[in-house]
Amino acid sequence: MTNCMRPRGSEKRSENFLTMKWFINTTDINIPQNIADFLLLGSKFGIPTTNKRVRLWQFLTDVENNVLEVPCEQRDVVGAQVTNSLTNYMNKSHKRSSHLCKMFRNMITFLRTNSELYILQADKGGCCVGMTRE
Repeated sequence: MTNCMRPRGSEKRSENFLTMKWFINTTDINIPQNIADFLLLGSKFGIPTTNKRVRLWQFLTDVENNVLEVPCEQRDVVGAQVTNSLTNYMNKSHKRSSHLCKMFRNMITFLRTNSELYILQADKGGCCVGMTRE
């Protein structure tokens, strides 16, 4: 297991120590530090979504398919619970972290303007790699 903490005596290292360790840029494109910092969050990091981005029809299809696995006598109860949860979610105001959302929008804008840049997960080592198609 890799220790992400700085070893003793490394106070002179730059502040982007973790970025250098977990993100490898193999391109000639200069990737800003804020974009690299966002990529450090990893592929399993989730950005909060708004109720406008939820694909309601897909969600309901998945629920219906899963409810078929529930015993017949419990299907109505499960359906009512899902409906209640979904209604609460859709009517809830979603407050998102403005800092994370800003970082995400900056990254999307950067990747759209640099369409030749690909960000991929490395096969080994768990780091991200910036590549161009060649």
